Amino acid sequence: MAKTQITLGGGGVTYVRPNLMKVGEKISGTYLGSEEDRFEKLGHKVRASDGSLKIINGTGQLDALLERVTVGSEIDVTYKGKNKIENGQWKGTEAHTFEVYADRPVVNAPKVPDSKDGKFPF
Repeated sequence: MAKTQITLGGGGVTYVRPNLMKVGEKISGTYLGSEEDRFEKLGHKVRASDGSLKIINGTGQLDALLERVTVGSEIDVTYKGKNKIENGQWKGTEAHTFEVYADRPVVNAPKVPDSKDGKFPF
């Protein structure tokens, strides 16, 4: 009987650091959920159509956005660059920003606090 090689699919794991992403760079695939690393930071797992696994290092905004996505959803995550934080603990610093599209958002996602100018609060 012939044997078939068993693989984990695609080209392995790629860790994606937001500070190395280019504005407009997009990661698409199946959202596999998030896990804390040894530094207690979230890593967001996305399985691309070629079978490779991408783990995007978490940021405040990305963590909050992906909290609103159902595991197993097809997603597009686009890096939008950095924006200056206008208030709160991190006022005056810059934060990575993203745009996330999903085919199955969480129905009863927690409400994100509003800011005075209508922008994301951090």
